[in-house]
Amino acid sequence: MEYINSEQLELRLRALTVLDMAMTNDDWLRLMSAGREGDLIWHILDNGGGDRMWVYIKGQNIVIKGFDHESNLNQLAADIPNFGFFERVFRGMPSVLIRLFEQDELDETTFCLWTADGGITWNENPEDGNDGGKGWLLGYLTDDAKEFHQWAEDYYGKELPFEITEKLVLEGKLSADELKILGASDDALQEIQGYEEIWAR
Repeated sequence: MEYINSEQLELRLRALTVLDMAMTNDDWLRLMSAGREGDLIWHILDNGGGDRMWVYIKGQNIVIKGFDHESNLNQLAADIPNFGFFERVFRGMPSVLIRLFEQDELDETTFCLWTADGGITWNENPEDGNDGGKGWLLGYLTDDAKEFHQWAEDYYGKELPFEITEKLVLEGKLSADELKILGASDDALQEIQGYEEIWAR
């Protein structure tokens, strides 16, 4: 995935989160969780297999941090953790972003990128020859309608109308009737409405 600006990132996060809320009734099975605290908007992707990705947006500051548990950059799985890895991966990152994470969340890191200008310029300190799972974890945030549709059908195990998933990717939201076609319950519709409110400026 190419680096994107804050508006594009918002659209992709909304598409993925709205779809997940529509398709998954049980919170503990959810791929995505999201919330807002003041001017901080956060999303956490957890695929249930030990891999996670955090996206924190605070004004023009954005950080995307990922953890691929099978990566050899996973220091939690190392016999002797390489603490120099953490010093390298977070080098130059503004303290306002580092302070957003709890220590155990920082330990769950195999890649990290951030921007202080809304996505015009992205920064990262990659390891030579190892992206720490960045390529495939960021792939969840695709804006390719066909790719998103195929992934959604495979992940949720259900045939979905392409025109609806395409609209979701392009616009980041759906009408109540369109959400019901996907199978969203009344509770899910209320939850999605509440989710939309976190983006109110």
